[in-house]
Amino acid sequence: MDTYHELIESIRESRKLMSKVCDHNSDKYIAYLKSFNTKYSDQVQLFQELQGSKFAGQTASLK
Repeated sequence: MDTYHELIESIRESRKLMSKVCDHNSDKYIAYLKSFNTKYSDQVQLFQELQGSKFAGQTASLK
């Protein structure tokens, strides 16, 4: 297995474990994921700013 497939499999296993921790309850799972927003607030803010700037030009063309 190459590095790419190993990485994807690692992500899948991580998601399965998080779902199990949340009793496979989607509301709990989403709340769990959102709890990381506080822990990684600087990274979340940077991502949101970059995402906003990425789509800023596209939304203007849709009007």
